[in-house]
Amino acid sequence: MNTEQKLFGSYLGLSVKQRIYHLMKNYHYRDRYVECYRQYIEGMIADIRAYECRPKDDIGVRIMSGDNNSDATARLAEDAVKISNVFITGHIGESLIKDKEDRRVATLAVMEWRAIRDDYAALNRALLMLKPGDHELIMDFLNRKKSYYDIAEEGMLTYSSAKKKLQRIRKKVVKLTERDFERHQKNL
Repeated sequence: MNTEQKLFGSYLGLSVKQRIYHLMKNYHYRDRYVECYRQYIEGMIADIRAYECRPKDDIGVRIMSGDNNSDATARLAEDAVKISNVFITGHIGESLIKDKEDRRVATLAVMEWRAIRDDYAALNRALLMLKPGDHELIMDFLNRKKSYYDIAEEGMLTYSSAKKKLQRIRKKVVKLTERDFERHQKNL
C-alpha cells in the first residue's frame, strides 16, 4: 500500500466529532487547506493520466503540427477540463483513469475533498449560530488572533477559566455541527 492509499480516506474514517475538532484545529488554514488539497488531487490525477496515456516507447519528443500546437498540449487542456468536472460531479470514469486501483484512490481523494469542503461549510454555519460574544471569542481563537492567555487577560480570568470557557464554546459548536451533519445525512 503506497502513501497516497494511506493518506486518502483517513479523514473519512474519523467520527463526526473527530472531524469537527480536526477542522477547528486547522480553521485558520481553511481556505488554503481546501484549495491546496484540491490542487494536490488535480496534480495526482494529471500524473496518472500522463503515465497511462504515454506509449511505452515514448521518449518525450513531441511533434508539432502546423499551428504550433501539439496533440499533447491539446490533450492536457482537455484533461484539465475533465479533471475540473470531477470535483463538480464527484465521479471519475474509466475514460479518465483506466487503472481500477488508481481510479479508486483518486475517487476516494475527491470524496474526501468534498467532505472537507462541506464540513467546513457546516462548521461555519454552526459558528454563526453562536451568541455574538461567544462567536467573536471563538473566531479570534480559531483564527489564532488570540491565545488562552490573551483571552484570560482580556476577560480578567485565570488561564484555566479561559480554557474552560473556550472548551464550552467548542462543545456548543460540535453539537450544532453534529445536528447540521444529521440533517444533511437525512437529505441524502
